[in-house]
Amino acid sequence: MSKTAIIIFSHLPEIEARIKDFAGFKNTRRVSELFTKHFIELAKNTHTDTFWYNTLVQEGQNFGERLANAFESMYAKGYDAVVCIGNDCPELQVQMLYKAIEEVENGKTVLGPTTDAGAYLIAIPKKAFHKTHFLQVKWQSSYTYKDLKALFQDEELLELKELQDLDYLADFYQLKENKLVATALEFIHPATKSILNHTFYSQKSIRNYDFKAPPIIN
Repeated sequence: MSKTAIIIFSHLPEIEARIKDFAGFKNTRRVSELFTKHFIELAKNTHTDTFWYNTLVQEGQNFGERLANAFESMYAKGYDAVVCIGNDCPELQVQMLYKAIEEVENGKTVLGPTTDAGAYLIAIPKKAFHKTHFLQVKWQSSYTYKDLKALFQDEELLELKELQDLDYLADFYQLKENKLVATALEFIHPATKSILNHTFYSQKSIRNYDFKAPPIIN
């Protein structure tokens, strides 16, 4: 077993489609399927143990509790460090994951800020994780990243470059030059084919896993 685990922390596609709206339920679900599959494969490319913490296996009454419990469960499995990403930051590249893994294994906490004051990557060595303090972060708010930085101010901290995540349909058009986003736009809005000027590539929908424990993605 490697000393580090990667968590893909996201809802199942059909659940995410009820929370977000990218041009309707069906299209939002397809976007979620596409993006989740992409980030699972991205994580697997680092040859690091990868787990998908989807809706079925997340435990807690709110986002902060579910995320904290996911980290805690990985440390309980014997991992010395955890790198957590979502499925909504298409600018995240495998090189950034490699960097986060390298630094967290050297004892540093690594944070990747988003343009809306959130975080697209959180990597924490076991020694720096304190669940009580972690739960005090104002998650899913304009204070999230500020609180995270303050939480780890006494630890060795590395900040990655700021990236944009996708919360609204308008965000897709801002990142339309990104290949993953362009593919999503192919079925969100077929008329964009004439303006995106990219090569379409197909993808198979990931199946919805029904696990009692977080699935490791081999």
